[in-house]
Amino acid sequence: DQMVRDLVGRQGNVWEPENAGAVGFYLRDFGMPLEHFGILMQVFAGTRMECAQCHDHPFDHWTQMDFHKLAAFTYGVRASKYPKVYEEIDGPERSAVNQITIPMRFASVHSRSWPLKLPHDYSYDDAKPLDVVAAKFVFGPATAPEGDDSSSADTFARWLTNPQHPRFTRVIVNRLWNELFGAPLVPPPLDDLRDDTEAFNPPLENALIAEMRDGGYDLRTFLATVMKSEAYQRQASTRENDPGEKQFFESPYLRRMSAEQVWDSYVTLIASSPERPNLSRQAYRVRVLNDLRVRAEKVCGKPQEEVREWLRTSAGKQFAANPRTPACPEADALMKEQNVAFKDLDRLEATVPNGTKAQFYEWKKLHAELYRASDLATPMPSGHFLRTFGQSDRNLTNNANRHSSIPQFLSIFNGEMSAAVENPWSSVMRAARQSSGGNEPDSASVSTVVFLSILSRYPTTNELEIAAGTSPENLAAALLSTSEFLFVQ
Repeated sequence: DQMVRDLVGRQGNVWEPENAGAVGFYLRDFGMPLEHFGILMQVFAGTRMECAQCHDHPFDHWTQMDFHKLAAFTYGVRASKYPKVYEEIDGPERSAVNQITIPMRFASVHSRSWPLKLPHDYSYDDAKPLDVVAAKFVFGPATAPEGDDSSSADTFARWLTNPQHPRFTRVIVNRLWNELFGAPLVPPPLDDLRDDTEAFNPPLENALIAEMRDGGYDLRTFLATVMKSEAYQRQASTRENDPGEKQFFESPYLRRMSAEQVWDSYVTLIASSPERPNLSRQAYRVRVLNDLRVRAEKVCGKPQEEVREWLRTSAGKQFAANPRTPACPEADALMKEQNVAFKDLDRLEATVPNGTKAQFYEWKKLHAELYRASDLATPMPSGHFLRTFGQSDRNLTNNANRHSSIPQFLSIFNGEMSAAVENPWSSVMRAARQSSGGNEPDSASVSTVVFLSILSRYPTTNELEIAAGTSPENLAAALLSTSEFLFVQ
């Protein structure tokens, strides 16, 4: 709930940590405030109101007026195209301010006095076309939360996350249950909850909603509660999941790992330290934010005349003429740490006596890109491993998928990541060689390490017999292509 309030209700600049999320959230749909509101309600309230943007909803009770009354809360919150100081200063100093603030465009979110008007073709009897719409709650808690501005985005955010809101807690519970069990507690689609949407097991859903509220919306605690249940810990059902049939949730459905889970699994098998942070990406972010902060300190949040006076000084003129990226010791330190860590990989070259230099440098080069999916840009470029396995392109809501495809098959059998697992310097291959504590590793111990690393279980006696005499590289290649590796059991 705090995360949603920070995304929806906060305003400010991206270089202020408490406001960075809101800037990204509103910037993602720049110039489309009504579309942005429709997505907001779909994601956080499981409510499809976007049809009512143009006309009364044909299949639900939402009217076009309902949509605009709710949308009015966030309509004036925009990702700024220009910092406020640029709009305030004119004359010869505007050019200097423009030069300083160019990188600061689209780096702030502020509320502007832009009233929301009905469309020019509004055709219902309760108002006229182009009438200004006042912000008003049309469902949920009857009274607005306390606040200085009853029509602000912050007020809306606190209303949306109110524990008494009829859909906010419900949609969170259903999203998490769907991730764990492979099906939501309600008939799909989950993004289209109605007043008459009844759960397959109402007592179960009500108990989980109460658990979420009582736990203060702590997602980790909620997930732990569900994961410790007998139902979740049962072996996954291989029965076909028909979204149209009643769900009993006697166990999770068998389903393929998400793209991010598959990627992280490969990273764990390849990288020397899969949990290491992406310091180069952190350094880039720190350097950019520091540059924006320094520019803001020069011209933002100060009286106009003070800014004008500074721009007329030699220091102001010089800064405006050549506003170089300022020194950032914190970013430099991160990059130094990153370079040291990358160079330290060279000490591993001597640990594989039967590997070639070419194999080592191939592994080391790939190692620079092997970070947890949460530490990479989203989305990754088309053709990347994550996109091949169904990572969302973020052009539509909830369009990540776990469907199988020919490119996935080819990637598993011939792709760079699978080849890296079989590389002598991958973490699993080095662990397999070291499985006998320095002695010559026997076939059973090597196979056991490979099975534990890839399938998280010990091999059976029959599997050990089959694997006898097989190289760890070939055994790893075989296990990576099994459904047991790719599917959540």
